[in-house]
Amino acid sequence: MKREFLQNIKVGDAALPSEVIDAIMAENGRDVEAAKKPFADYLISSSNRNRPPFKKAFTLKSTGDNQELQGAPSVITKSGRTRLQKAHSSAANPLLKRKEWHSMNFTQPFSETKETFTKWWKREDLGRPLMKLIGRDEEIVYPPYPATHREFRMDAHYCYAYQSAEFENATFYADTLPVIDLNIGAGSVAVYMGSEPIFRKESVWFSPIIQDGNLEPLKSLAYNPDSYWLKEHLRQVGILKELTKGQPYRITIPDLVESLDIVAAFCSPNELCYLLMDEPELIHQAIEAVDSCYFKYYDAFYDLVKDPDRGSNFT
Repeated sequence: MKREFLQNIKVGDAALPSEVIDAIMAENGRDVEAAKKPFADYLISSSNRNRPPFKKAFTLKSTGDNQELQGAPSVITKSGRTRLQKAHSSAANPLLKRKEWHSMNFTQPFSETKETFTKWWKREDLGRPLMKLIGRDEEIVYPPYPATHREFRMDAHYCYAYQSAEFENATFYADTLPVIDLNIGAGSVAVYMGSEPIFRKESVWFSPIIQDGNLEPLKSLAYNPDSYWLKEHLRQVGILKELTKGQPYRITIPDLVESLDIVAAFCSPNELCYLLMDEPELIHQAIEAVDSCYFKYYDAFYDLVKDPDRGSNFT
């Protein structure tokens, strides 16, 4: 919680007194510390910047062997580059056991990681949370920005080069997996069902299908297997699958999104607010249409990226 948020709250026309804000901030601070306490072994204050760099913290070579680390991190933070604190031995902490795999460094065999995720999925007690920890010893050198924003977002070859650059000098600890994403944007169901993506360097927006008060497009929402953007997205993910063949990458199911978020993309948020008041049945009908299509889109990508054990990763 930020103090600025509380300072903007008014009771009637009066702002909250500073004494009240101080009391709320203090209580919030105590709650945060209490929540962090069970995971103290895995956390560290980002103000501690005097830890040795990754290569100096350990005596294991960066490639070519399957030995255990002579020293191992219990915590990770990032200041320009990721630095690790040598705190425990790998023998004492199995999360910090490392195994080489292709050009990427894994802390434990993937079979063990899959077993951990399976236990978590079945709600079995792991004695700890699932953890994502990545160590880096160099700055990432990304490939040059492509000719168009669209290529940056959904060209399989560029996606492969970009995410390979992130993983080349990474060491994967605990339950971390090398997932690779190829997304049109958050909520790509919208473009499969009629919106057009607006590609930008920072983000992707979707154009509304409701124009000048014409609600007909919202009334006729349906699954379209011949949608250009659906077919193109599947094609690019298929290319990415071929590019990563024989490598430990986990290609994710895209960030499809469903329900009211997609309908909001069709209408624009402002228009949706009016329609919720003026045409509530139409909005419910549109939500049902989107949700009935969602699983068809999901299954199409799942069938493409699932592993031999029928497992998959979602963005």
